[in-house]
Amino acid sequence: MLPVFVLVLGGAILLGVSNILIGYFFVKKMDVNVMVVGSMLGGGVFGTLAFGAQASIFGIPKISSGFWIPFAITILLATVIEYAGIKSFQIKKDISLAAAIQGLTPIFVIFTSLIIVKELPTPIGLIGILTIAAGIYFFKWEKGETTEIPRLLKKIIPGKLQSAVNVYTAPLFRLFASKSARLALLSAFCGSLALPLGKRMVINSSPTIQTAAQFLTVSLVVYAIAKITGRWKKAIRFNNDFRIAFTIGMLIGLAEVLFSSGYLFGFGIVPYVGTLKRFHIIVTAILAAIFLKVPYGRSKIIAAAVTLAGIVLIAF
Repeated sequence: MLPVFVLVLGGAILLGVSNILIGYFFVKKMDVNVMVVGSMLGGGVFGTLAFGAQASIFGIPKISSGFWIPFAITILLATVIEYAGIKSFQIKKDISLAAAIQGLTPIFVIFTSLIIVKELPTPIGLIGILTIAAGIYFFKWEKGETTEIPRLLKKIIPGKLQSAVNVYTAPLFRLFASKSARLALLSAFCGSLALPLGKRMVINSSPTIQTAAQFLTVSLVVYAIAKITGRWKKAIRFNNDFRIAFTIGMLIGLAEVLFSSGYLFGFGIVPYVGTLKRFHIIVTAILAAIFLKVPYGRSKIIAAAVTLAGIVLIAF
């Protein structure tokens, strides 16, 4: 159990640092294609270097036939996740909306992991996962943002409760009105499919092979799409922004190797690893408060405490 927590939570801390760096540079109008291609290439290069170190010490790991189908599907999903996730956050007024929706990934993972890898958490672990999902949902959603309650629910929900419902369920109600919410939901669902497929890749190869193969291929696919569609401008081809994205990607690659290594232990089932990865949201918030001076009120602190309580429950 301890190795899984050390590996996955360690990866989450690194991913939190990466998120702060991405947020800082992306706010400065870095092109989305440069960020995706550069960071994925950086992650792939790190995975390749880690693979070389692994091969020199322990020998070259084998790639079994069960690797290739999950790999092909994961590449498609990862490409969608990258574009849908980043695009959902580009709509400034819906940033917290998109973040709250993406926080639902752990709930989707419960079902996708059962179907794909036949893994199910313990009853207490399930409560922990749901607690973490709730904590992330309320942590990312700005209470000041509301939306119109559907007419049917207005007739069902008592008037005194409508205000609370309007605040806390707004992201779900706005799925049909907000493109950002729909993109975030697509990213969350694709992420829940990619996690169990990623584990199948790992157990049929190694964490370093999975990271190198997935990240390098996604970077090439996104680059090809951007090039064909004319979104890869010559002026931004390999400029300073690309080098920054590549460096951040190296850090993300290390985080991915740590995440994937968690699958190699008995406790490292997909619902636990996939949910514990979301700890990076709390790490990101803490670092944002320290380095970017982002203020957080009482509700955010309570939501973070709920998330941490869920992590403790998973440990049992």
